[in-house]
Amino acid sequence: MLLTLKATQGAAGGRTVIVRDGQTIQVGRSRWADLCLDDDQLSEVHFELQCDWKGCRIRDLQSATGTFVNDAKVDVAPLQSGDSVVAGSTTFAVSIEGERHAADEVAAAAEAAAEPAAVYCRDLDWSQPAQQLLQEDLAPADYLDRLIAADLLVDAVRFLAAWLPKPAAVAWACGCVRNALGDSMRPTDQAALEAADAWAAEPDESKRRAADAAAEACDYSGPAASVALAAFWSEGSLAPPDLAPAPPPETATVKAVTGALMAAAPYGNPRQASQRYRQFLDAGKGLQQNLPNRPVNGPSAS
Repeated sequence: MLLTLKATQGAAGGRTVIVRDGQTIQVGRSRWADLCLDDDQLSEVHFELQCDWKGCRIRDLQSATGTFVNDAKVDVAPLQSGDSVVAGSTTFAVSIEGERHAADEVAAAAEAAAEPAAVYCRDLDWSQPAQQLLQEDLAPADYLDRLIAADLLVDAVRFLAAWLPKPAAVAWACGCVRNALGDSMRPTDQAALEAADAWAAEPDESKRRAADAAAEACDYSGPAASVALAAFWSEGSLAPPDLAPAPPPETATVKAVTGALMAAAPYGNPRQASQRYRQFLDAGKGLQQNLPNRPVNGPSAS
């Protein structure tokens, strides 16, 4: 996606703000902003724009005069082509390239959101207690809460990895592994997580292949490498580009994310594993609740 805000009226009239897929840009009147506009009615850092696989958003940064989308004052709001944004004394017109494709994905995912938890459990390994908790037509959120309440934390991590869209699952794992490893990360670990993050923000073939290269630099070992592999195993072919395609199993990303978090949870202090699992799950649940869509990651429901 490519987000463009063109100033059509006001002090900054004629200026254009461009946000590419995976970028976050802060706009204001001071040098502290990523983009400084000549409008003394703007706060020093007035609002933030973000564009990624989830869509495009604007967030007011506690500005003095507020940020308005289609005449409504907002704290955070999605943006669509044709919207009007007012900040300070400037009015911006919004246009988004690639929005039709994103809207199609959201519509398809909305249908998938009604799927029961069992759809996300197919072809994955579950403990016997986790299987006993799964009931026909049980909603995904309810099943996840049951797993956590029963202290079936590994099963809960596995289920959440399956329920999240693949880019979100990889982004979730990146954050969890980065927090668990902390300052002990090697440069190759950092590079693997950065490669996985880049794919999660803008999934494409070049970034998917780059994630594999970053995992190889880690000797395919450790939680950071597993996260990079989760990105590489998301789609496409596992074979080199000049060979016949070898598609990954549908559950490969789920298994790689789960393996990464299982390795990260006890990292440095096994006694903290349970606490870390719960922290991971809290972060993942928050991410899931804020998603505009919830497509199925595993085998198709057909």
